[in-house]
Amino acid sequence: MIPRRHVASLLVRNVALNLGAQAVLILVYFATTPWVVRGLGAESYGVLAMLIAVLGYLGFFDFGVSQATVKLVSHDLARGDHDAVSRVVRTSMMSNLMFGITGGLLIALLGPRLLGPVLHLSASMRAPASLSLVMLAAALPFVLVQGTLQGLLGADQRFLEINLLTGAAGVAQPLGAVILVRQGHGLVAVVAYFVCIRVLSALAFALVLRRVLPRLSLMPRLDAEIFGRQIRFGGWVLISYLVGPLMVSADRLLIGWLLSAAAVTYYAVPNDIAGRLLIVSGSLTSVLFPAFSVRSGERSTEGGVRALGLMLRSAKLLFTVLTPLVVVLCAFAGDVLGLWLGPVFARESTATLRWLAIGALLNAIASVPFTAIWGLGRPDLTAKFHMVELPLYLVSCYFLIPRFGIEGAAMAWV
Repeated sequence: MIPRRHVASLLVRNVALNLGAQAVLILVYFATTPWVVRGLGAESYGVLAMLIAVLGYLGFFDFGVSQATVKLVSHDLARGDHDAVSRVVRTSMMSNLMFGITGGLLIALLGPRLLGPVLHLSASMRAPASLSLVMLAAALPFVLVQGTLQGLLGADQRFLEINLLTGAAGVAQPLGAVILVRQGHGLVAVVAYFVCIRVLSALAFALVLRRVLPRLSLMPRLDAEIFGRQIRFGGWVLISYLVGPLMVSADRLLIGWLLSAAAVTYYAVPNDIAGRLLIVSGSLTSVLFPAFSVRSGERSTEGGVRALGLMLRSAKLLFTVLTPLVVVLCAFAGDVLGLWLGPVFARESTATLRWLAIGALLNAIASVPFTAIWGLGRPDLTAKFHMVELPLYLVSCYFLIPRFGIEGAAMAWV
């Protein structure tokens, strides 16, 4: 167990590592996106943006197991119970493999049939889009397994290793996409390359985990008692996994359905820019979740006070850091888009970027109590809030997008 006097410095170090890695990825993103957009074209890039959003949403096939694993492992590592840790890990590996293979097969069989009715794709784009979706479905088991492996490193506060691996994959993915489109390759080649990166990334996490935690067994094996504990915690997490990402990615799908795939491009780019603000909160909450999970075992008043203090300090920090960034981004949104992607993007996406930047600020601050609630063992509370939010959000999108276009989608999200 980490001595308490070292906890604060460790949290600061890990947050700094997260932010440093994400800063590099932001620079790569801004440098490569114009090349990829121009190389693929508006419709193909819109389809790619939707497929990436779908792959992110498919994390719900995890059924909350990865987050439950982080919580259980954080607590067991703090107690020094390595046998319990191995039982949790082996069960997580088996369940995520089963969920990933099952989900991948369902998506490969049903997904291509749904693309045509849902999206307004040109005739030439339907076959590449369907093939790309099937390839992404094949990557799902590796995505889910990596989620478990990455969570295990996080539970042991191994954020240096996490950031080196995710940073390498995050840099290789857009750089490879630029090379492919400059050589004349299209959507299918880019998606196939993304799938390869996902597979190699999962294997790299497994190798690193074996090195840093050699006593840990990664051989999949289902333990009924551990699986039951994971599902009891993960069941509520699953609701948030279903609803939360849907509220992040449904806007792109609804824009593609109600407007066009090209309109998705003009929405996806400002959405990605505003989403980079959440990197700051994500860098913090990924470190806070194991810390709150350890606190969940402290039943004393002192432990509760420490958890509350950590939550309040973290929320104030995010507000202080992000508010000036959001103000600057709103003031110069048109200039940023015009210089970066040209006058067409500036005309189509400036108002949308302003709305999304405000929403990102609200979402970032809310992520701290959200993480605290999960870490302290009450994911049912966040799930119930999400169930209230979702219908309000979808109805708002349905009415605002046809009237205000992509700006209406941004309004609904805020």
